[in-house]
Amino acid sequence: MGKLAKKLEKWEPLYKGAVQNEVSISKTGVGIFAWATGHFKEYKEADLYVDGKRSLLGIKPAAKGQRKLSSKVGGGEFFVSCTSLMRQAGVNERKKVPAEWDEEEKMLVVHLKGRRGKPA
Repeated sequence: MGKLAKKLEKWEPLYKGAVQNEVSISKTGVGIFAWATGHFKEYKEADLYVDGKRSLLGIKPAAKGQRKLSSKVGGGEFFVSCTSLMRQAGVNERKKVPAEWDEEEKMLVVHLKGRRGKPA
C-alpha cells in the first residue's frame, strides 16, 4: 500500500483544472471535458435544448443534429459552437460551470449561471 500511495502523490490528472461535473462555456460555445465525452464519442453532431427560465442548456448527442461536435486537439474533449445562443444567455467570458449527464433524457445538462441560478 505504501508504494501505491507514493505513486498517487506524483500522479497528475490529464485534464488539470477540469472537475467532474463541470464544462467550460464561452461566448462562442461549450467545451465538454473528458468526464462526459464518452456519451458523445459515437456522434458527430448534437441537438441543443434551452430552458431560459432556469438558465439550463441541454446538449443531446444526435446522428443528424443542429450543431457539429468538434473534437479538440488530443481527442479528449469536444466543443459545441453556439455563439448566438451564448449571446442570448449573456455569456461574455470563458468560465467553468456545473453540468451533469441526465440519463433519462440522454443529454448533458449545463447550468449556465451555476447551480440554482447562483453565479458560477
